Amino acid sequence: MKIAQVCPYDFSRPGGIKNHIIGLSRALRMMGNEVYIITPTASGAISEEFQGVFQFGKKRSTTSRSTKIDLSIALGGQAKSLREHLKREQYDIIHYHNGWTPFLSYQVRFISFFKRTRHIATFHDTPTDTWIGRNLLGKVLMPFGAFIMSFLIDEGISVSNSQSKYIRPTFFKPLHIIPNGIERYVIDQKIAPLNEYMDG
Repeated sequence: MKIAQVCPYDFSRPGGIKNHIIGLSRALRMMGNEVYIITPTASGAISEEFQGVFQFGKKRSTTSRSTKIDLSIALGGQAKSLREHLKREQYDIIHYHNGWTPFLSYQVRFISFFKRTRHIATFHDTPTDTWIGRNLLGKVLMPFGAFIMSFLIDEGISVSNSQSKYIRPTFFKPLHIIPNGIERYVIDQKIAPLNEYMDG
């Protein structure tokens, strides 16, 4: 299958979701799939080891409680390039990570009205244990965002039961709990689960 993973964040910057996407891409490629990554234009260099990364649009960042938040959108020629890319590639699956992050994920989804394409989203965020996190994010914004995403995707993934409780009440499509994985180590050119190397 041909799969696109949409990362709404700067791919040149360290981050947990970026690592998740990289690890999942490697695993899917090992299974014989073609996997590509769609991101906003990075502010720095992207390592050559990250294969199949396509960059569209510009990123604006804001900071909230020491967390940097990216707002990305493709305009003008970049928007045209994104449309041409999606039409040309005709992905079988488009996988959105934190798909409610404005605005690139929504652009990709609204352009991708191809009958063959299936749309999946992984929800990574859990609100912080603050008044704003518990009340504004957890009780208002995240349930509302999950409700909107229900109209746009075929199935959803939550990384934990604690995360899913904020979106499950309003998310009316199938929602699967799939925890973040741990990449397997390559030792002596053989691939084996990590726990095989923790017993000795």
